[in-house]
Amino acid sequence: MSKSGSKPRFVSYEKLSKREKRKLDASKRVTWEGISPITRAPERSDAYNRQKENRRIAKALYQRSGDCGGFVIFAV
Repeated sequence: MSKSGSKPRFVSYEKLSKREKRKLDASKRVTWEGISPITRAPERSDAYNRQKENRRIAKALYQRSGDCGGFVIFAV
């Protein structure tokens, strides 16, 4: 059979050229389409969260600072 009208025959992966292997591998790859592949677990409610704690403290200090003219006063 001639190359122009014949059905492509099977060639094992090991015998493919480097270029053909790359083309085959690229055709098998898929994109994540905006989905992050990172495994995520829900936050534990009983775990210590430093950011949450710092925000809580900063909010409390900010609310108290209104009583003394915008300055935070610490008693030593």
